[in-house]
Amino acid sequence: MTACAPSVSTPGLLPQEVVASSIAATFTAMPSATATHTNTPLPPSSTPPRPTKLPTQNFLATMTAAPSVTPMDTLTPIPTSTDARRIQGSSGYNCKLLEMNPPDKSTYLTGKTFFSVWVIQNMGPKDWDSTAIDIVFLEGSRLHTDGDTMDMKTSVLDGQNLQLTMKFQAPQSPGEYTSVWGLKKGSTLFCKFSITIKVAGQ
Repeated sequence: MTACAPSVSTPGLLPQEVVASSIAATFTAMPSATATHTNTPLPPSSTPPRPTKLPTQNFLATMTAAPSVTPMDTLTPIPTSTDARRIQGSSGYNCKLLEMNPPDKSTYLTGKTFFSVWVIQNMGPKDWDSTAIDIVFLEGSRLHTDGDTMDMKTSVLDGQNLQLTMKFQAPQSPGEYTSVWGLKKGSTLFCKFSITIKVAGQ
């Protein structure tokens, strides 16, 4: 007769409760591990990096000295005693010579050409109409290279200035020469001015 294994019984528990208890023992929960991330600090730099120094550039342009300019001759103010003269009988027309170049009695070599400039003010009260006023050679030496009569290019109002430029040529003989000019309205002469030069031999 075969012997039977003795049955094990747990006092107070039903067979189903024994099985559940065994399963629960098998699946005992393990403590959960919380992963932590540790930042490892970088070692501090002993020497901070220095910025790279760029080479200095000079952006200023080099200035080239301009060549010197030879100034033109300055017009010479006229003393009161040698002002252009108003002619008696020319009512309403008055003039005054303000400046001239070259000054009177400047010296030139024989045959030398030059320009003479006068600045004459209209002292009023009448305007100088360019269509009615002429510039005329009156007397003295014919130093001018153009005609004896010239027209005014523009009218000159009361108080304004007239600038006259004429081309002259020194005579071929040394000496002192004077050329006299004037302003005329029709046949009426109302203003006179002149130039005197000295001529030296070559």
